[in-house]
Amino acid sequence: MALADQAWSTLDCASTVETGYGAQEGARRGPHSPKRGRPSYHPLLCRERKRGLVVPSPLRPGDPGSATGAVAFLRQGVARLPHRRRRTVLIRADRGFAVEALYARCERRGWP
Repeated sequence: MALADQAWSTLDCASTVETGYGAQEGARRGPHSPKRGRPSYHPLLCRERKRGLVVPSPLRPGDPGSATGAVAFLRQGVARLPHRRRRTVLIRADRGFAVEALYARCERRGWP
């Protein structure tokens, strides 16, 4: 089966850390920075696998955890999918997204 013919959409989600240098607005020291003690950003990233659709991501400061705001962020990602593709969504994410609120939302929708 061709990827475009599948009945579901797959959202690949992750977070990353970008270390700041100097005095960038909104950067904060966080536990995730590869360079301890430096201010950083910790954006969430999401891409739809078939079309390459990228969900707009706010540039978050470096101190929140990956799961902070993840449910709202993924809701935004699903809303950008074509209507027929919203029926079944497979969300692939790292353990930073492992929060009960996200699991509950996926279970209510019947999403794996």
